[in-house]
Amino acid sequence: MTIAELKIVYGKVVVREIADVLSWAAANRSMLAAKFKELQR
Repeated sequence: MTIAELKIVYGKVVVREIADVLSWAAANRSMLAAKFKELQR
């Protein structure tokens, strides 16, 4: 899943099954991006 677009890039997932996850990710997108950047060091 991409952080910037919240788009699934690998695998198949029914969106209605992950609606809560997508909602949380949208609300926490900047934190996710910062953590991703931190872990890439």
